[in-house]
Amino acid sequence: MTTSAPTSAPTDTTERGYQWYLANLDEIRHIIETDTRLNILRAIETDLDLPLGTAVRFEEFYSQATTVSPHEEERYAITWDAYHAALYNDPHLSYMAHAYHENTSPPIHQCIDDTGTFIF
Repeated sequence: MTTSAPTSAPTDTTERGYQWYLANLDEIRHIIETDTRLNILRAIETDLDLPLGTAVRFEEFYSQATTVSPHEEERYAITWDAYHAALYNDPHLSYMAHAYHENTSPPIHQCIDDTGTFIF
């Protein structure tokens, strides 16, 4: 008499994949947004004949500044002060910032803060 090995219920890989996607959605969106922004910045760097690496340095400052929640008031202020100081002290970063913001417009949801105030 032979006994068959116990069988487990089939795993639903689609469901597990979807759960992983949901669990990592913020990080996935950040990677896509950052990658797209960096590509735009690199194109601006090339078009304006800025020194190599300006796009990457700008991305680092900009990414740090935009990921701090306004609810963390002290850290938010310090981060944005550092961003603006970098732009003030480096004309290439300043030029990059101006060109980037002239060539891109943020989605409307990024123009409204947590209190519902429109940000110019």
